[in-house]
Amino acid sequence: MSAFIAVDPDQRGIGLQDAVRVLAGMREGSPLADLIVHCLLASSEPRESVDFDVLSAMTWLLPMVPGYTTSPVHARGLAIRRGVRIDVRATSEGWSSVGWMPDAGREAGAVEVGAASEALSLCICTAALHARRPQPVAA
Repeated sequence: MSAFIAVDPDQRGIGLQDAVRVLAGMREGSPLADLIVHCLLASSEPRESVDFDVLSAMTWLLPMVPGYTTSPVHARGLAIRRGVRIDVRATSEGWSSVGWMPDAGREAGAVEVGAASEALSLCICTAALHARRPQPVAA
């Protein structure tokens, strides 16, 4: 994990904001990035963070995790399941995406990102929108 992201000794896991930063710095997708996206966003409800111990224990799943960061089809499917709409365009620098959540209303705004690939751009947009979404307060 430490080769993949800069790990603070006190940090026990990776959160959505960290994932956005890591994905934005990537030049191409990877199975480990797919696992992180899967753990944070592919369950029935998005998670705020996932412990490094959990990620380490799940590495045997890498061959079975959809290629969210390498396949635009998987990345767009994830965005749709998360309620995110994304407009993606190829640019001279890579890919540019504008994403929004129709159910959040206009005041929630949109997120604009750039990335090296279409799939990464879709994943970054989806993670960024969920990272800034207010989380429900536990009773």
